[in-house]
Amino acid sequence: MTSDSEGSNYTDYTADSSRLIKLTKGSTDNTISVTKVWTDGEYAEGVAVWVDFNNDKIFDDSEKIASTEANTEPTATVSFNVPANAYFVDEVIRMRVAMRYFITRDNPCESFNYGEVEDYAVKISEFLAVDDLTSSDLKFYPNPVNDVLNINTTGIIQKVEIYNMAGQNVLSSNEIDKSQINMTSLKSGVYIVKITIDGNVEDLKVIKK
Repeated sequence: MTSDSEGSNYTDYTADSSRLIKLTKGSTDNTISVTKVWTDGEYAEGVAVWVDFNNDKIFDDSEKIASTEANTEPTATVSFNVPANAYFVDEVIRMRVAMRYFITRDNPCESFNYGEVEDYAVKISEFLAVDDLTSSDLKFYPNPVNDVLNINTTGIIQKVEIYNMAGQNVLSSNEIDKSQINMTSLKSGVYIVKITIDGNVEDLKVIKK
C-alpha cells in the first residue's frame, strides 16, 4: 500500500482474479501482511483490515481481523482465524485493508486524509472430511492427527510438502520422513499435505489437533 502525503486513495481490486484471496471455514493462524510504501519520506501509519465473513455487505466490528498501532515499520503482519460459520458458497466476499496516517482506522467506511484503502475479493471454502483412503493405493492415518501422520503406498514417495491454509509451506520432504510425518511442531488447524508419488501429486486435507 502506498501512502499519499496529499490525501487518501481508494483502489478496488475485487474484480482482479489474480488477487483473489482463498481461505477455509474454521481455519486458524492465517496470516496477512501489509507492506507500506511511502512516496515522500516515512510516516507513522496504522493498519486495519476487515473481512465481511457473513456477506451482509457490512464490515462489523467483530469482522476486524487486524489492527496495528501507527508506526513506521515497513510491514504489518497479523494472524487471524476464519469463523466456522463464515459464508462459503460461490459468491465471493469483500476484504478491506486500510492504512491511515498517524492513527489506526476504526470505521471501515469513514473518509480521512492521508492514507490508502484497498478492497479485495475473498473466497471461503468449506472444509470437508477426507476419507483415509484417497485412491486405490494411498492411505494416510490418523485424521485428525495428534503427532505423527502415517502414509502407506506401494509407490515411491518422491516428495512431501505441508502447507497451511494461507498457502505457506510449513514443512517439506527434506525435513520429514516421507512415510511418517511428525506434525508435533505445527499448530492446531487444517493443513494441505502434498505428496508426489511416482510423479503424480496427491493433495490431502489433514486436521492437526
